[in-house]
Amino acid sequence: MRVGHISDIHGCFGKVVNTTETPDLWIATGDMFPNESRGHVETEVAYQTRCWATSGAWIAKRFGRTPVVCVSGNHDYISFAACLREHGVEAYDVTEAPFVEVLGLRFAGFREIPYIIGEWNGECYDFEPLVSSAMAADPDILLTHAP
Repeated sequence: MRVGHISDIHGCFGKVVNTTETPDLWIATGDMFPNESRGHVETEVAYQTRCWATSGAWIAKRFGRTPVVCVSGNHDYISFAACLREHGVEAYDVTEAPFVEVLGLRFAGFREIPYIIGEWNGECYDFEPLVSSAMAADPDILLTHAP
Protein backbone atom coordinates (compact mmCIF):
# COMPACT_ATOMS: atom_id res chain seq x y z
CA MET A 1 0.00 0.00 0.00
CA ARG A 2 1.32 3.44 -0.92
CA VAL A 3 0.58 6.15 1.64
CA GLY A 4 0.96 9.88 1.13
CA HIS A 5 1.48 11.85 4.35
CA ILE A 6 1.06 15.59 4.85
CA SER A 7 1.39 17.66 7.98
CA ASP A 8 2.14 21.24 9.03
CA ILE A 9 1.61 22.71 5.58
CA HIS A 10 -0.34 25.72 6.91
CA GLY A 11 -2.26 26.19 3.66
CA CYS A 12 0.57 25.44 1.18
CA PHE A 13 -1.26 22.57 -0.56
CA GLY A 14 0.11 23.03 -4.07
CA LYS A 15 3.60 21.75 -3.38
CA VAL A 16 2.44 18.73 -1.40
CA VAL A 17 -0.52 17.28 -3.24
CA ASN A 18 0.86 18.00 -6.72
CA THR A 19 2.45 14.60 -7.21
CA THR A 20 2.82 12.39 -10.24
CA GLU A 21 2.02 9.25 -8.23
CA THR A 22 -1.34 8.70 -6.59
CA PRO A 23 -1.12 6.97 -3.22
CA ASP A 24 -3.71 4.43 -2.09
CA LEU A 25 -4.35 6.54 1.01
CA TRP A 26 -3.56 10.04 2.21
CA ILE A 27 -2.89 10.72 5.90
CA ALA A 28 -3.10 14.33 7.11
CA THR A 29 -1.80 14.91 10.62
CA GLY A 30 -2.71 18.51 11.28
CA ASP A 31 -1.95 22.16 10.74
CA MET A 32 -3.49 22.08 7.29
CA PHE A 33 -4.77 25.68 7.36
CA PRO A 34 -3.03 29.06 7.56
CA ASN A 35 -3.61 31.39 10.50
CA GLU A 36 -4.42 35.08 10.75
CA SER A 37 -4.08 35.54 14.52
CA ARG A 38 -2.42 33.94 17.52
CA GLY A 39 -5.22 31.46 18.16
CA HIS A 40 -8.24 33.78 18.45
CA VAL A 41 -11.03 31.26 17.78
CA GLU A 42 -13.57 33.52 16.05
CA THR A 43 -10.92 35.14 13.87
CA GLU A 44 -9.42 31.78 12.90
CA VAL A 45 -12.72 30.06 12.09
CA ALA A 46 -13.72 32.94 9.82
CA TYR A 47 -10.27 33.20 8.20
CA GLN A 48 -9.86 29.47 7.57
CA THR A 49 -13.41 29.24 6.23
CA ARG A 50 -12.64 32.07 3.77
CA CYS A 51 -9.37 30.40 2.74
CA TRP A 52 -11.18 27.14 2.09
CA ALA A 53 -13.94 28.90 0.13
CA THR A 54 -11.37 30.31 -2.30
CA SER A 55 -9.27 27.17 -2.78
CA GLY A 56 -11.27 24.20 -1.47
CA ALA A 57 -12.55 22.90 -4.80
CA TRP A 58 -9.04 22.94 -6.28
CA ILE A 59 -7.57 21.20 -3.23
CA ALA A 60 -10.30 18.55 -3.11
CA LYS A 61 -9.79 17.84 -6.82
CA ARG A 62 -6.10 17.11 -6.13
CA PHE A 63 -7.08 14.37 -3.65
CA GLY A 64 -9.55 12.92 -6.13
CA ARG A 65 -10.89 9.48 -5.24
CA THR A 66 -8.12 8.66 -2.78
CA PRO A 67 -9.37 8.33 0.83
CA VAL A 68 -7.95 10.79 3.35
CA VAL A 69 -7.64 10.05 7.09
CA CYS A 70 -7.12 13.19 9.18
CA VAL A 71 -6.35 14.43 12.64
CA SER A 72 -6.49 18.17 13.29
CA GLY A 73 -3.55 20.20 14.52
CA ASN A 74 -3.25 22.99 17.03
CA HIS A 75 -3.46 25.59 14.23
CA ASP A 76 -6.63 24.09 12.70
CA TYR A 77 -9.91 25.73 13.69
CA ILE A 78 -12.09 24.00 11.12
CA SER A 79 -12.11 20.32 10.18
CA PHE A 80 -10.02 19.47 7.13
CA ALA A 81 -11.93 16.18 6.74
CA ALA A 82 -15.29 17.97 6.83
CA CYS A 83 -14.08 20.48 4.25
CA LEU A 84 -12.93 17.70 1.93
CA ARG A 85 -16.24 15.85 2.35
CA GLU A 86 -18.08 18.99 1.20
CA HIS A 87 -16.40 18.42 -2.18
CA GLY A 88 -17.05 14.69 -2.37
CA VAL A 89 -13.70 13.42 -1.08
CA GLU A 90 -13.84 10.28 1.08
CA ALA A 91 -12.36 11.86 4.22
CA TYR A 92 -12.35 10.77 7.85
CA ASP A 93 -11.35 12.55 11.06
CA VAL A 94 -10.13 10.30 13.87
CA THR A 95 -11.15 12.91 16.43
CA GLU A 96 -14.83 12.62 15.42
CA ALA A 97 -15.15 8.99 16.58
CA PRO A 98 -13.25 6.55 18.78
CA PHE A 99 -11.78 5.09 15.57
CA VAL A 100 -12.28 4.90 11.82
CA GLU A 101 -11.73 1.96 9.50
CA VAL A 102 -10.40 2.63 6.03
CA LEU A 103 -9.00 0.13 3.51
CA GLY A 104 -9.08 -2.60 6.14
CA LEU A 105 -7.04 -0.61 8.67
CA ARG A 106 -8.23 0.82 11.98
CA PHE A 107 -7.11 4.38 12.78
CA ALA A 108 -7.41 6.19 16.12
CA GLY A 109 -5.75 9.29 17.48
CA PHE A 110 -5.93 12.76 18.96
CA ARG A 111 -5.06 16.34 18.05
CA GLU A 112 -3.70 17.56 21.38
CA ILE A 113 -0.15 18.86 21.76
CA PRO A 114 2.01 19.62 24.81
CA TYR A 115 1.03 22.88 26.51
CA ILE A 116 2.97 25.82 25.07
CA ILE A 117 1.44 29.11 26.22
CA GLY A 118 -2.30 28.49 25.91
CA GLU A 119 -2.86 30.28 22.61
CA TRP A 120 -3.60 27.33 20.33
CA ASN A 121 -6.13 24.52 20.01
CA GLY A 122 -5.53 21.34 21.94
CA GLU A 123 -2.71 22.42 24.22
CA CYS A 124 -2.74 20.11 27.25
CA TYR A 125 -0.67 18.91 30.17
CA ASP A 126 -1.85 15.32 30.58
CA PHE A 127 -1.65 12.94 27.63
CA GLU A 128 -2.38 9.75 29.56
CA PRO A 129 -6.20 9.88 29.11
CA LEU A 130 -5.82 10.69 25.41
CA VAL A 131 -3.36 7.89 24.77
CA SER A 132 -5.41 5.41 26.81
CA SER A 133 -8.60 6.30 24.95
CA ALA A 134 -6.97 6.06 21.53
CA MET A 135 -5.23 2.78 22.34
CA ALA A 136 -8.48 1.31 23.72
CA ALA A 137 -9.74 1.37 20.11
CA ASP A 138 -6.99 -1.15 19.28
CA PRO A 139 -5.78 0.80 16.23
CA ASP A 140 -3.50 -0.50 13.53
CA ILE A 141 -2.31 3.07 13.09
CA LEU A 142 -2.24 5.85 15.70
CA LEU A 143 -2.49 9.39 14.30
CA THR A 144 -1.48 12.39 16.38
CA HIS A 145 -0.32 15.91 15.81
CA ALA A 146 1.79 15.80 18.96
CA PRO A 147 5.53 15.32 18.59
